[in-house]
Amino acid sequence: MEVTFTLPFSQGEDQIWDNVIKPALVPSVTSEAMQILYYGCTEILNNANDHSNGTEVSISIVVDESEVRLMIEDDGIGLFQKLQSETKDSDPVSVALNLVKGGLTTDPARHSGEGLFFSSRIFNTFLVESRYVFGQISGKWLLVPTKRTRGTKVTMRLDRNCTLPLEDFFAQYAPSTDDFMFTQTSIPVVLAQTSNALISRSQAKRLTYRLERFKKVVLDFTGVDRVGRAFVDELFRVWALEHPSTELSVLGANSEISLLIQTAQRA
Repeated sequence: MEVTFTLPFSQGEDQIWDNVIKPALVPSVTSEAMQILYYGCTEILNNANDHSNGTEVSISIVVDESEVRLMIEDDGIGLFQKLQSETKDSDPVSVALNLVKGGLTTDPARHSGEGLFFSSRIFNTFLVESRYVFGQISGKWLLVPTKRTRGTKVTMRLDRNCTLPLEDFFAQYAPSTDDFMFTQTSIPVVLAQTSNALISRSQAKRLTYRLERFKKVVLDFTGVDRVGRAFVDELFRVWALEHPSTELSVLGANSEISLLIQTAQRA
């Protein structure tokens, strides 16, 4: 099924869901999958309506034996172009890292910047195509350039038999002990790794920008084979000492990286 709407919407994104999208999914998916699809769909539609500066958005839904594929595409300025312009940061790596940390928005009065963070993690595949392809496929994160010059296409894929309650997923990052505030984040460090290995202090500073707003940060080194001493020292000694209220933890580091981290933490 594919349908197109004019921007800005003449109805709320929740009404588009109720009247058009949900009927195409019932009874093909579990109630848990329906909750997740509702969340991701309405968040992306709201972003397109409020931020894209486009004239129309198209929604495509494919349901097969194992999964639901939901694609939302607008003809606006493009997510990366918008963020690079508004934040005055031309570096796509910095933009991608700030997106994946969560809380990045160009309109803080009306948006929290959390929707893209949560949506990008709860789906089996979540890809944003807008000058760059950014997101994850089965937990493997990527950032690669494309020839696309305008518009944003978001692809979300989810197991139609998913049994994960949306509330349980949120609790990983916004626990009840913190009054359900977004206080915890995780960062795929591999996104900071471009053509160069993670060696310099400037690379570490790029990674830690805005992390002080969180109580707990998980640094996921999956896919990172090598790091430099200066990078590790800046991250796990210098920054950690300057921000004692933020707890850093490590996931997916190989034995060499783990040893460098332990050495920096003991210094």
